[in-house]
Amino acid sequence: MGPNVLTGVVPNFGNLRLLKRLLIEENNLTGESSGLELRFFSSLTNCRYLELIEVSLNQLNGILSASIGNFSISLQVFRTFGCHIKAAIPDEIGNLSSLADLYSDSNQLTGFIPRTLGKLRCLQRIYLEYYKLDGFIPAELCQLSNLGDLYQSNNMLYGSIPTCLGELKSFRRLYLDSNQLESTVPLNLWNLKDLLEVNLSSNSLRGSPSSEIKNLKVVNQLDLSQNQFTGDIPSSAGSIPESLGNIRSLESFDLSYNNFSGLIPKSLETLNYLQYFDMSHNRLEGEILVGGHFANFTAQSFLHNYALCSETRQQFPHGKTLEKSKSKNHNHFDSKKAKIIQKLPKSEISLGVAWRRISYQELRKATNAFSETNILGSGSFCSVYGGTLYDGLTVAVKVFNFQSERVTKSFDIESEITIRYRNLVRIIGCCSNTEFKALILEYMPK
Repeated sequence: MGPNVLTGVVPNFGNLRLLKRLLIEENNLTGESSGLELRFFSSLTNCRYLELIEVSLNQLNGILSASIGNFSISLQVFRTFGCHIKAAIPDEIGNLSSLADLYSDSNQLTGFIPRTLGKLRCLQRIYLEYYKLDGFIPAELCQLSNLGDLYQSNNMLYGSIPTCLGELKSFRRLYLDSNQLESTVPLNLWNLKDLLEVNLSSNSLRGSPSSEIKNLKVVNQLDLSQNQFTGDIPSSAGSIPESLGNIRSLESFDLSYNNFSGLIPKSLETLNYLQYFDMSHNRLEGEILVGGHFANFTAQSFLHNYALCSETRQQFPHGKTLEKSKSKNHNHFDSKKAKIIQKLPKSEISLGVAWRRISYQELRKATNAFSETNILGSGSFCSVYGGTLYDGLTVAVKVFNFQSERVTKSFDIESEITIRYRNLVRIIGCCSNTEFKALILEYMPK
């Protein structure tokens, strides 16, 4: 009888003693009275051969009673998705010994996840998302040796991820995102070789994704964003494990909004199936990868890091997004400019030492938005501003005039001269895109 446009109150089906499958999903059916016990569920206890209940996407607006524990022991599928069911999940649900699929997303359930779920040894899929469930993830779930999918996103669960979950070899999909989980991720979780999808985002998880993460041989979606992760390589604490490059099946990878530092592992260029990638809002530095699918990722994947740069992309801000980034090409160096950077001696380009990667935003703030009061001099091709960088260094910022057709050539020639004859004036860094070109030079008082 579903999907359809049926209306009215769900009737009692208790007289249908031989009923095996009840499918009334996607209608406009309601319960007897808003906020009261859903009595039609109680009537189903007379249907001793019932194997499937599907009532999703109706307006039931009621409460599950303890009577659901008296459903047929043959019941395998119980789906109440998006029915506005309220109150707590009865502990008696643990009596449904044959239950394999429990779908009850997007309701208004509260309270704890029943520990009695651990008694349902046939359970393969648990969908309890978009509720107000709180408390700990019960360790009793670790007794479900056939559990393949565990979805408990968008609740108010707190505490740690039970270590014993890493012992469930049957796991395929694990979604615990958008909760209040803390502590570290159990190391044995990364040893589940058959995991396909993992989403632990939007929690307060910390520590280091273990190098054992490489054991996730077939995972295609991995989202650890919006946590407090750092890293695990002993020689570079806080960095991203190089072993991530061994997860060859990865299609979607999100580590944004964490505390990762160091370099982006070059091994990630070997991820041939990677379609989505986000490392923004971390403390990464060094060169942005350009091999493999990385040539296709936009600047949004790398914004708001400590000091990322590339020969093919503009320096990315570690504050707000660049105010001048309006065009698709705005985040790319021109090829001639890239060649100039390549000519810098190693002492000038070593990461985080002499060669500075300076964003437009920092230059704008340093020069009081390129105020006239900061002008040190001007000419037909450029204006020179005095300013102070974030670290207190006083510099001269030579901004080239885009109204001149010769600005690019002038910028390139002067860059090469400044680099080649460093004894005349020391170059601190540069900022270049399709709309703005500037050299940042050592300030030389008269």
